[in-house]
Amino acid sequence: MILNLKSPEEVRDAAQKMLERYKISDPKANIQGFALQEMIERPKAHELILGVSEDSVFGPVMLFGSGGKAVEMVKDNSLALPPLTMELATELIMRTKIYNLLKGYRDEKPADIPAIAQCLVNLSQLVIDLPMVKELDINPLIADHHGVIALDARIKVNLGVADYNRLAIAPYPHHLVKKVKIAGYDDLILRPIKSKDNMALKEALNTIKLSNYSQLLSSLPYEISLVSTRLSQIDYDKEMVFVIENKKHANQILGVARVRKITSGKSISFECMFDVIPEFYSNASLLLEYVIEYARSTKATTLFTDVLHPMFYEHYIKAGFKEISHSKKGTNRLSYELGSVK
Repeated sequence: MILNLKSPEEVRDAAQKMLERYKISDPKANIQGFALQEMIERPKAHELILGVSEDSVFGPVMLFGSGGKAVEMVKDNSLALPPLTMELATELIMRTKIYNLLKGYRDEKPADIPAIAQCLVNLSQLVIDLPMVKELDINPLIADHHGVIALDARIKVNLGVADYNRLAIAPYPHHLVKKVKIAGYDDLILRPIKSKDNMALKEALNTIKLSNYSQLLSSLPYEISLVSTRLSQIDYDKEMVFVIENKKHANQILGVARVRKITSGKSISFECMFDVIPEFYSNASLLLEYVIEYARSTKATTLFTDVLHPMFYEHYIKAGFKEISHSKKGTNRLSYELGSVK
C-alpha cells in the first residue's frame, strides 16, 4: 500500500514500482490489476472503531470506542446488544472516554455524533438481516464536524449458518405497525412502543392520572416517570406494549396497552390492560381490538384481565370477554378465549 499520491504520474510510478517488486519477490504471481482509492485527509478527525462479535451466551455484541493503530493499547470502548436505536447508540457513544473529545472542546468543533450513531444503528440492522456475519470491524471510522467515513473494514462470515433467532433481545416488530383512520383522527398509528416514546408516554400517563381511572398506574404503583420508563424499555419476546400515536399532534400518545405473557405448563395466556386519555375514551375499543388481533397471532390460548375500574368493563364485554371466578378481591376477572369466534 502506498499513500499520499498527489498526481496521475505518481500513481503510475507507484504501480510500476509495485510490479517490479512482485517480479522479484513472487515471479509467478498473477497480477490482475490495482485497487485505487481516494486519499482521505482530515487532520483533525477522530479515529473510531465500530465492531460486532459473537458471544456464546448473548449472541451478537456491538462495540464502539477509540480506534486506529493503538486500539488495543488505549482500550477505550463500550458494549451493547443489538438491536440499537438512535437513542441507544448515542448512549453507547457517551459511555466512552473519547465522547468528551467528540462533543468538542476549546476551539475544536464537535464531531457529527448523530452520524456516528446512525452508523451503529445501520451496523446493528446488518447483523439482524445477515445472520451469517460473525465478526465485523470498521477501524478506523474517522469522524469530525463534516461527517464520518469508513477507511478500513474486516468481516468474517459463516455461509453455512443462518440463525435468525440468535439475538439476546428481540428486534422491533415492524410487522405489527398499523395505520388507521377514524372520525376526528386522520393519521393514527397503532404500534409497539419504542424506547424513544418515554417522554410522550409520561405525558399521556400524567393526563390519564388526572382522570382517576388508570388501570396501568393502579397495577404498577410507582412514580409515573418510573412507569413510563418501565413500559418503554421492554423485551418484545416477553411482553408487548402497544400505543396509539396521533402523528398530527407532535407524536401524541392517545392510549397504551400492556400485554404480558403468562406460562403455565404447556399453556400460554396473556394478561392485558389498557388506558386512554379522557378525550379518546369513546374510541378505546380500537386499542382493545388491536390487542386481541395480536394475541390471536401468537400461540396463546387465553387473554384475560382484572378490571380495576368499572368504566372499562363495558369495553371488554363488548369485545367478547366473559367474566370468570377468581380469588383476587376487589376486581372482576374477564377472559377471552382466543380459539373462539367472536
